[in-house]
Amino acid sequence: MVARRQEQDCVKLAANFVMTVDGKVQGPGADYWPIGSAADLAQLLDLRAQCDVLVHGRLTAMSHDHLGRLRSPEFGAALARYEHAGPYVYVVVSAHPDEALLAQVDPKGAVLRVIVATTEEAQLPSVPAGVEVWRQGSGQVDLPALHDRMAAEGWRAGALEAGPRLFGAWVAAGLVDDLYVTVAPKLFGTSFGTPTMINGVLFAPDEVPELELLDHRAEGDEVYLHYRFVKGRA
Repeated sequence: MVARRQEQDCVKLAANFVMTVDGKVQGPGADYWPIGSAADLAQLLDLRAQCDVLVHGRLTAMSHDHLGRLRSPEFGAALARYEHAGPYVYVVVSAHPDEALLAQVDPKGAVLRVIVATTEEAQLPSVPAGVEVWRQGSGQVDLPALHDRMAAEGWRAGALEAGPRLFGAWVAAGLVDDLYVTVAPKLFGTSFGTPTMINGVLFAPDEVPELELLDHRAEGDEVYLHYRFVKGRA
């Protein structure tokens, strides 16, 4: 269960990944997806429903019809189970949003709040009706500023489903609270295009984030892990 912080100025971010036993979160092509089982997908959707907001990066947003799932009756029922009030929020972080991304996140009249978080300099084409644009930072999206603005909206829990680079940036900024990992019984091996959970960030030895294991279980041959980031221990 994703706990909501009690402090009025905080939003708790819970990241979710599925990976192979050899640590790969993505294969070199679409034929390698999905990595996890139907049970893993059910856990991902349940985690989303526990939260006020879902946060994606550009590549994640473009990879599937996520808005279709958020509009589905099944997800609506999951939100009702958690007594979710108000429209569900979908945030996509992209320093360079283009026409393809904006078309992908067009809510098409659905009862959803869709936000594209970008930079001050970003040149946006025509923005679909119902899509908000938040300009946070110059050159790249200022994640701490975005986090503060999300908290100011009153959101207390967010599901973070970012790719390895964006996830690494969130972790480096100290903004991720929980990490849910599904370990799938597969081995991909190594080649170009098989990233691990964090790419583009190497933590110094005295800055390596540490995690506390809160829960673990096995279902079939998959293992489900729930960690919490230990603030200030590194």
